[in-house]
Amino acid sequence: AMVMGSDLRHAELAALFDAMLQMPDPGPDLWNTLVPELRRMQKDRQSKEAREARSSKVEFFTMKRGE
Repeated sequence: AMVMGSDLRHAELAALFDAMLQMPDPGPDLWNTLVPELRRMQKDRQSKEAREARSSKVEFFTMKRGE
């Protein structure tokens, strides 16, 4: 597994789950239960971040001087 940044705990957990997913047991069960849940959580987080970004959007306009 590979993660961005320097968070050692994150890297350790990624390596652990990577190894477990490749094992005959519990690999298939993890793929069928954990992975879809993690995908759902990621999608929810991304949706929330997108909503927050949209709510802080500012519209700028310019006016020509002398009008």
